[in-house]
Amino acid sequence: ARLRLKDEPAQLLQLAPAAQQIAARFTITEPGLYAWWLELTDLDGFEDADAPRFEILAVPDTVPQVFIEQPQTDLNVTANAVIPVEVTARDDIGLRQVRLPYRTGSRGGLLSEPAGQPLKEVILFDAAVPGPEEFSTRDGQPADQPPGEQRQPALPLERIAAHQWDLEQLQLEPGMQLSFHAEATDDCDLGEPHIGRSAARLLTVVSSDDKVRELLAGQAGLLDDLEQILQSQQKARESVDSLLIQLREAGELRTEDRDLLKQVEIDQRAIASRLMTPTASVHARVRRLIDELERNRLEEPDLAQRLSQLNTELTQLGETRLPSITGNITTARKLMQSAPPSPPSPAERTPADKTPADGKPGTEKPDTDTPDTEKPGTENPATGTPETGTPRTETASGKSGSQTAPAVPSAAPDQAAPNQPETPDTPGPAEAPEAPGTLSPETLKKQDPPPANPPGKQDPTANNPQAGSSGSPQPEADSDQPETVPQQMLARVESEQELVVESLRAMVNRLSRWQNQADLERELAELKGGQEKLNRESTELGSRTLARPLAMLTPQERADLQKLADRQSRQTEKLQQLERRIGQAADALENRDELLADRLRSVRDMARDLVADGEIPQAAESLSRNETGQATRLQQSISRRMQNLQDALENRGISDTETLLGQLRQAENELEQLRKKQEELLRKTDPETEGSTAEEREQQLEQLHREQEQLKSEARQLARRLTRLRAWQAGDTLRRSSASMDRASGQLESPPEEDQLEQLRRRVEETQQEALDDLDQARRELARTREQVQEVLEQEAIEKVAEHIRGMIGRQQQVIEETERLEGLRAARGNWSRAQLKSLRDLADVQEGLQSETAQLAEQAESAAVFSLALKGAARLMQQAAALLRDRQTGPSTVAIEQRAKQRFEQLASVLDEQPENGQPPAGEAEQQEQDPETGRPPQDSISLRAEVRLLQALQQSLLERTTALDAQRVDGELPPAQQQELDNVVEEQAALVELAAQLIARFRRSLGGDEEAGSRQPENAPAEEGRPPRSEPEPRSQTEPQLPGGSAPARTDLKANQPEPAGTPSS
Repeated sequence: ARLRLKDEPAQLLQLAPAAQQIAARFTITEPGLYAWWLELTDLDGFEDADAPRFEILAVPDTVPQVFIEQPQTDLNVTANAVIPVEVTARDDIGLRQVRLPYRTGSRGGLLSEPAGQPLKEVILFDAAVPGPEEFSTRDGQPADQPPGEQRQPALPLERIAAHQWDLEQLQLEPGMQLSFHAEATDDCDLGEPHIGRSAARLLTVVSSDDKVRELLAGQAGLLDDLEQILQSQQKARESVDSLLIQLREAGELRTEDRDLLKQVEIDQRAIASRLMTPTASVHARVRRLIDELERNRLEEPDLAQRLSQLNTELTQLGETRLPSITGNITTARKLMQSAPPSPPSPAERTPADKTPADGKPGTEKPDTDTPDTEKPGTENPATGTPETGTPRTETASGKSGSQTAPAVPSAAPDQAAPNQPETPDTPGPAEAPEAPGTLSPETLKKQDPPPANPPGKQDPTANNPQAGSSGSPQPEADSDQPETVPQQMLARVESEQELVVESLRAMVNRLSRWQNQADLERELAELKGGQEKLNRESTELGSRTLARPLAMLTPQERADLQKLADRQSRQTEKLQQLERRIGQAADALENRDELLADRLRSVRDMARDLVADGEIPQAAESLSRNETGQATRLQQSISRRMQNLQDALENRGISDTETLLGQLRQAENELEQLRKKQEELLRKTDPETEGSTAEEREQQLEQLHREQEQLKSEARQLARRLTRLRAWQAGDTLRRSSASMDRASGQLESPPEEDQLEQLRRRVEETQQEALDDLDQARRELARTREQVQEVLEQEAIEKVAEHIRGMIGRQQQVIEETERLEGLRAARGNWSRAQLKSLRDLADVQEGLQSETAQLAEQAESAAVFSLALKGAARLMQQAAALLRDRQTGPSTVAIEQRAKQRFEQLASVLDEQPENGQPPAGEAEQQEQDPETGRPPQDSISLRAEVRLLQALQQSLLERTTALDAQRVDGELPPAQQQELDNVVEEQAALVELAAQLIARFRRSLGGDEEAGSRQPENAPAEEGRPPRSEPEPRSQTEPQLPGGSAPARTDLKANQPEPAGTPSS
């Protein structure tokens, strides 16, 4: 036996022992049609000349096909987004696995990576890990198998795999990219693996702010589409209005009017399609924006609320108004198609008019002209909702439906047919579905008077005029239904179109307002981003040019400084343009949204103040002079104020405490002015009425009413500002005061009778006094809030300068060491060399630079007055040292001044280092602390207050030592001129310390809940306050404490007279 396969050589086969069976095996390696047969030879050598042949069709095992259905395009995503991925895979035999290979990298860096680099994978489907159900040849379709054989799980021919990909687990950063594609494999184990690959998708990771701006741009596109749809809807409503006028006045529609009705139907379907189709409509895009907001995990409640409101309103339009409008227009058009061109009026009709067109009374002609598209049950292609069938109503021409037409409703509204049950308002289960709001025949029965006979029965009075004459008189059997029903439907369409127009107009107005604000926010964000970029570049350049005179810079460095200065200067112009745009937006919203207009005006004022303060041109000037330290501090202040602008524009709380404090102070001034105006108005409410006429009194009341209304408006506006400034208690009290003003205004609005004038005056005075009392309370509450913010600002000021102060110690030590080195070189040589003089000038420049930075630090710490005073003293010492260096004086006196400046920084650093850890008060003080109900902080444990008291003590000790040293330098009771100048400085600093000590005492008393003003007015022998020790005479001074003759403390006049004679050290 030999096996033959196509054109291949014969293969000798081995016979079974009984010579009755043959076993053979062969392999098909290529696709195609193969023929195989057996050549058999018996024991006698005979062969089968025509052996039966068998065919095998070998088909190739193709590579699986795989497609990424979602996402359909490349996306910008946030680092913590959840991306829905949907993959469809198909294979001719069966799928083994579906997976998502991916890789991450920097923006643009993925293409440069080697192609052979292994990729990470996300497994979407694996046949080796079956789910709860066995796989089938195609999802939902079991594989065919012979009867009796045990069913074996088969590989699926198609698989749709969905996966929610949480990118947060990949730890991506903004600027990175993620590239992925889908792969599918089958069960082929011959040759190379069969791997199908899809097109790749690229996810670019962006910041949350960038993603929000992208969604806002999508919202802007919605506004453009809604404006166009609103115009189309208004035009359609105007067309319906024209048709209704034609029907009311002429009683019929002309040919051009019927064409107009058809066009309105087409336009209305187009409007519904643009608003509600599942793919590219406005509603679909709103849903996609909502999904993107949720999938990217963006915390944007305002944007989410806007989109959710749009989604709700569009859903309501799509489910109710639009289907109803479209259905009613369609029904009216069909009814008008069956109406005669010029129907006679009811008075002109004759019995002949009532005879059908075929001349055979009582017979009906089936309607064969109605197209299939107008039969009941057809679907509305624009909205996807089923349409109701056209009501078959008998017309004057005699055309009717396939069944007997019902009698046209003609009964009067108060004459219902006898023995006819009332139609329920809700359709029964047997009723055909209809579009919401569509006026079907059944609906007409509910709204109009019911017919005299049930549908499908002949009117007994149709051929017998005497029938039904008994009893109450019956109206004429003929009716105006072919004329009135379309008119009623179009009237219903008109009213619903008006509702749609109002809804669309409200959407457009809201989106326009939001879009204008979004444009302002985007412009301000770009301005702030440009400022932050300037800050970074200035800091980087300043690290290379710091402490070098402008003349020593390279030409390129000078060019870079000038370019930065020019860019910084242009920020003023951009800010002014933004200020004008914000003002225009506020004016446009004056009558539509008073609250938003008021907020925009507040933002405009903040921008105007930033321009007027001149920080931007000052920073530009500092950059041009290579004063990068001062420029950096100014730029940081500009950035903080721009952040405050952004927070205020986006209705967030002001993040900069200094700006918040300034606005609270401004609000205090405005509240005081408001209180004075209300007090003056209360005084004018009781004018001299003797001799005045009734007309004059009425004019006086009208004037008082107008002034009270103006004060009420100002109070409400200020209350809203206080709420934004987080002065909630003062804002609530001010709103209560404005409510009293409103009552007073209402009482003044209507002039009373002559005998009721005095009673009215008392009522108004009582109400105005309530408003004035609330204004006083609001003023006190606002003052408390301002003081709390002041404490926070002081602590922030200390923290802000702390690191700079510690860094100044080392930098000043370098100046001291360089001064000593130059002095040593000069002493060794006997005079100055050119190189040494150049080094000395550079050293003086460095000292002046440190002095300028210290002066800036003093300005930043202005709210912490003691710290600011100490820094000003250090700056003054540095200025003296720089002047001595420029006079080529590097001796001990110069070094001593430099050392004193360094010691001042060391004092400041020592006080800062003594701060309790974790904000805990020192031992022994914790038990005395009570939480402030307003702030939740202990009033006595103000970190800034304790630090300032310690620093005040250190400064006083320093003054004492300087006074002692000056006293030792007297020559014949007189001080040399240089020491006399130093004494003047001591006197000035001592006076400043006295004032600061008084301020700290007042702050301490306020923190205990005392009233500074009340305390200052308290009589000398007044009883002690509860919980506070009584006043006592000051204890006698310690014998070691320095005293002036007569036992008095050193005074400024004594120092000026060179009379202090300190001895020893103070005891406390």
